[in-house]
Amino acid sequence: MASSSQRTGYSFIGWSEKATASKADPKYKPGADYKVKSKNNLYAVWQRDSNEVKYAANKATSGKAPKSAKVLYGNSVKLKTAGTLKRKGYTFTGWSTNKKATKAGYKVDKSLKIMKPTTLYAVWKKK
Repeated sequence: MASSSQRTGYSFIGWSEKATASKADPKYKPGADYKVKSKNNLYAVWQRDSNEVKYAANKATSGKAPKSAKVLYGNSVKLKTAGTLKRKGYTFTGWSTNKKATKAGYKVDKSLKIMKPTTLYAVWKKK
């Protein structure tokens, strides 16, 4: 049985006779041959991908970056504070997906929709 086409943010896990199935039917294995005995419909079964959100200290002189988190494709994550991160002579202003950013694109406690694996870098402003 042929595997299905792609669906952004999801992984194909198999086939089912039920249109609303969340689990693939083991008798319809992707790539296996199947002899059709009667008219039936098969539906692709998809599982939403999980993406990692990582926090990077980005030149902090002490402390640890917040722990990374797994977020399902399309869900939002509330951005964490700097935690114990400190950088001598600088103030933490937020996060950016650009390691060299001078302005925070994302503020603490705001939500960010996650569509792919994401690394957020601490942004620092000189005191």
